Amino acid sequence: MEWCADDHKAANLPTFVAFDGDNPAAAARAVREKLPAANFLIAADDDHHLPHRTPPLPNNTKERYCDPSDRF
Repeated sequence: MEWCADDHKAANLPTFVAFDGDNPAAAARAVREKLPAANFLIAADDDHHLPHRTPPLPNNTKERYCDPSDRF
């Protein structure tokens, strides 16, 4: 969580943590619903190590947070 605080300090924007990276778009829409006029930062932790584990796990964060068609 300290990385989220660092991002907030650097950007001076409301910053949110979603502990489950399965649906970042839903989390962003929920924030937009509560703060319709706000600029906010979505900071994701890249779980780059997961595909290299045994057994390998998917890097859901990278796959789900990197969709440039999402607009909030």
